[in-house]
Amino acid sequence: MKNYANIRIEVVTDKSIQFLETLRDDIGLSRIYHELIIPQDYQCPNNSLFKARALEWGAKKSHCHENAYILHLDEESIIDEDLYLGVRQFISIYKGYIGQGIITYSGEYFECRGF
Repeated sequence: MKNYANIRIEVVTDKSIQFLETLRDDIGLSRIYHELIIPQDYQCPNNSLFKARALEWGAKKSHCHENAYILHLDEESIIDEDLYLGVRQFISIYKGYIGQGIITYSGEYFECRGF
Protein backbone atom coordinates (compact mmCIF):
# COMPACT_ATOMS: atom_id res chain seq x y z
CA MET A 1 0.00 0.00 0.00
CA LYS A 2 1.15 3.53 -0.75
CA ASN A 3 2.20 5.84 2.04
CA TYR A 4 -0.52 8.46 2.51
CA ALA A 5 1.00 9.97 5.66
CA ASN A 6 0.53 13.53 4.37
CA ILE A 7 -3.13 13.12 3.41
CA ARG A 8 -6.22 13.34 5.61
CA ILE A 9 -9.66 12.97 4.08
CA GLU A 10 -12.48 14.49 6.11
CA VAL A 11 -16.02 14.14 4.83
CA VAL A 12 -18.55 16.46 6.47
CA THR A 13 -22.02 14.97 6.19
CA ASP A 14 -25.47 14.89 7.79
CA LYS A 15 -25.41 11.09 7.97
CA SER A 16 -22.84 8.34 7.66
CA ILE A 17 -22.11 7.27 4.09
CA GLN A 18 -21.94 3.47 4.14
CA PHE A 19 -20.44 3.21 0.65
CA LEU A 20 -17.50 5.40 1.64
CA GLU A 21 -16.95 3.46 4.86
CA THR A 22 -16.84 0.20 2.91
CA LEU A 23 -14.51 1.70 0.30
CA ARG A 24 -12.26 3.05 3.04
CA ASP A 25 -11.94 -0.38 4.63
CA ASP A 26 -11.57 -2.23 1.32
CA ILE A 27 -8.66 -0.14 0.04
CA GLY A 28 -6.95 0.38 3.39
CA LEU A 29 -7.55 4.08 3.95
CA SER A 30 -8.92 3.78 7.48
CA ARG A 31 -6.05 5.86 8.90
CA ILE A 32 -6.69 8.86 6.64
CA TYR A 33 -10.47 8.79 6.05
CA HIS A 34 -12.68 10.40 8.69
CA GLU A 35 -16.35 11.37 8.71
CA LEU A 36 -17.46 14.47 10.58
CA ILE A 37 -21.18 13.88 11.09
CA ILE A 38 -23.21 17.01 11.79
CA PRO A 39 -25.67 16.52 14.66
CA GLN A 40 -29.29 17.11 13.63
CA ASP A 41 -29.72 19.74 16.33
CA TYR A 42 -26.57 21.71 15.42
CA GLN A 43 -27.23 25.38 14.69
CA CYS A 44 -24.68 27.87 13.43
CA PRO A 45 -24.29 31.07 15.43
CA ASN A 46 -25.87 33.01 12.54
CA ASN A 47 -28.42 30.25 11.70
CA SER A 48 -26.78 29.31 8.39
CA LEU A 49 -28.20 26.29 6.58
CA PHE A 50 -27.13 23.63 4.09
CA LYS A 51 -23.59 23.97 2.72
CA ALA A 52 -22.73 26.93 4.98
CA ARG A 53 -23.82 24.89 8.01
CA ALA A 54 -21.65 21.97 6.89
CA LEU A 55 -18.64 24.23 6.31
CA GLU A 56 -19.06 25.78 9.76
CA TRP A 57 -19.27 22.36 11.45
CA GLY A 58 -16.30 21.07 9.47
CA ALA A 59 -14.17 24.08 10.38
CA LYS A 60 -14.96 23.61 14.07
CA LYS A 61 -14.36 19.86 14.16
CA SER A 62 -11.53 19.39 11.65
CA HIS A 63 -8.33 17.82 12.89
CA CYS A 64 -6.13 19.35 10.18
CA HIS A 65 -3.02 21.20 11.30
CA GLU A 66 -2.64 24.90 10.60
CA ASN A 67 -0.36 24.38 7.57
CA ALA A 68 -2.76 22.02 5.81
CA TYR A 69 -4.19 22.63 2.38
CA ILE A 70 -7.96 22.18 2.47
CA LEU A 71 -9.94 21.26 -0.64
CA HIS A 72 -13.70 21.74 -0.44
CA LEU A 73 -15.77 19.56 -2.76
CA ASP A 74 -19.49 19.00 -2.93
CA GLU A 75 -21.85 16.40 -4.32
CA GLU A 76 -21.43 17.66 -7.91
CA SER A 77 -17.64 17.32 -7.80
CA ILE A 78 -15.99 14.73 -9.98
CA ILE A 79 -13.00 13.19 -8.26
CA ASP A 80 -10.57 11.83 -10.83
CA GLU A 81 -6.91 11.84 -11.79
CA ASP A 82 -7.15 15.36 -13.26
CA LEU A 83 -8.37 16.71 -9.92
CA TYR A 84 -5.52 15.00 -8.09
CA LEU A 85 -2.89 16.23 -10.57
CA GLY A 86 -4.25 19.78 -10.49
CA VAL A 87 -4.20 19.95 -6.70
CA ARG A 88 -0.70 18.48 -6.59
CA GLN A 89 0.53 21.00 -9.17
CA PHE A 90 -1.08 23.92 -7.33
CA ILE A 91 0.53 22.94 -4.03
CA SER A 92 3.97 22.48 -5.59
CA ILE A 93 3.90 25.89 -7.34
CA TYR A 94 1.88 28.15 -5.02
CA LYS A 95 2.98 27.18 -1.52
CA GLY A 96 0.80 28.89 1.07
CA TYR A 97 -1.66 30.43 -1.37
CA ILE A 98 -5.42 30.16 -1.64
CA GLY A 99 -6.89 29.09 -4.96
CA GLN A 100 -10.25 28.65 -6.60
CA GLY A 101 -10.83 26.72 -9.74
CA ILE A 102 -13.39 27.19 -12.45
CA ILE A 103 -16.86 25.85 -11.77
CA THR A 104 -18.12 24.03 -14.84
CA TYR A 105 -20.97 21.71 -15.60
CA SER A 106 -19.34 19.55 -18.21
CA GLY A 107 -21.23 18.11 -21.16
CA GLU A 108 -18.65 15.34 -21.14
CA TYR A 109 -20.41 13.79 -18.17
CA PHE A 110 -23.95 15.00 -18.70
CA GLU A 111 -26.08 15.09 -21.80
CA CYS A 112 -27.71 18.49 -22.42
CA ARG A 113 -30.84 18.92 -24.52
CA GLY A 114 -33.17 21.66 -25.58
CA PHE A 115 -31.37 24.99 -25.82
